[in-house]
Amino acid sequence: MDIELGIQIIKNVAQENGYQLTSGESSFEIFKNTLRPKSLKIKKINDDLLIYQWEDEKEDYSTNSVYSLRTLNDVIKFCNILSISTEIRSGRNRV
Repeated sequence: MDIELGIQIIKNVAQENGYQLTSGESSFEIFKNTLRPKSLKIKKINDDLLIYQWEDEKEDYSTNSVYSLRTLNDVIKFCNILSISTEIRSGRNRV
């Protein structure tokens, strides 16, 4: 996989869906400032992108990664999760 392309795709899709990003080339975080913040850390390890998750401002990466992206197809699927989860969460505020 072209890992740099995968990172750029994730960053672009995250920004288009209203996520904030921390700086970093091979390790960065994406998050939304919401009532219950959900943050993701993307970390490049060898030829994989590992995704870690935590909620409620509790930064804890001691657990195993939630996703391991090994192909551009995996990156696209992960980006779908980012955009769909945004729609689901924002829809709950319209009640």
